[in-house]
Amino acid sequence: MKQLESTTLDRTIVVDGSDADWEGAFLPIDDKGISFGLRHDNEFLYFALITRKPEYLRQMMAMGMTVWFDPAGDKKKDIGIRFPLGLLEAGGELPLLMGSREAPSPDLLQAEFERSLGELEVIRDGERKGFRVDVEALQRVEVAAALNGGMFIYELKMPLQANEAYDYAIGAAPNQRIGVGIETPEIDRAALRKQMIERRGGSGGGMPGGGMGGGGMPGGGMGGGGMRPGGMAGGMPSMPSPVKLWVQVALSDSTHLSAF
Repeated sequence: MKQLESTTLDRTIVVDGSDADWEGAFLPIDDKGISFGLRHDNEFLYFALITRKPEYLRQMMAMGMTVWFDPAGDKKKDIGIRFPLGLLEAGGELPLLMGSREAPSPDLLQAEFERSLGELEVIRDGERKGFRVDVEALQRVEVAAALNGGMFIYELKMPLQANEAYDYAIGAAPNQRIGVGIETPEIDRAALRKQMIERRGGSGGGMPGGGMGGGGMPGGGMGGGGMRPGGMAGGMPSMPSPVKLWVQVALSDSTHLSAF
């Protein structure tokens, strides 16, 4: 598991879905096409993620993403924040991402993406489902995501310790090592098939527009960097493998950000 360092907060970070507050603070995570930013103070961990990799953008838009925390520094899914929830659950036009012949406009993609940003899900102890809450209603947790010029930007402000009035926290203290993971779920093929059939007026079989086209999200069809073995099955495209990535983060007193 890759090891990173979160240094003490040296700037004002506004959780607004912009990378402007993170200049010079991102570290690449191996060859995954994803970079993390990490800062903390005595109360909060500030976490940011950016990626331009088309298949990751499609997965995060379509099915959402969960950020997991393990206060013991390993890969136990102790508490997770699922956000965005994804277009499939938000009722967005998911077939737009699934091979329509003409690429949707950036304005339409942005509007559909924003449909999935109103709620988040808090998940405990690795459960499959947690509870939903309006993003603005969850005290002390702040989260935002945005698309900007083909880049997915995510920011999360997460309490380190719970208190009597609020128990959604990592359960860690400065100078501790924690595990931080990101995960996108498997594509729910049954739910996707149902949604696509409904948009075809109830008739079965096949993709909108007749198969896997070259449009959709930047980079082509949903397969992105390649298809899984088996190709098309019952009119459904093969799906990219979900993202599952963990790092160990040292909550350091240092003001120098580095990988070690």
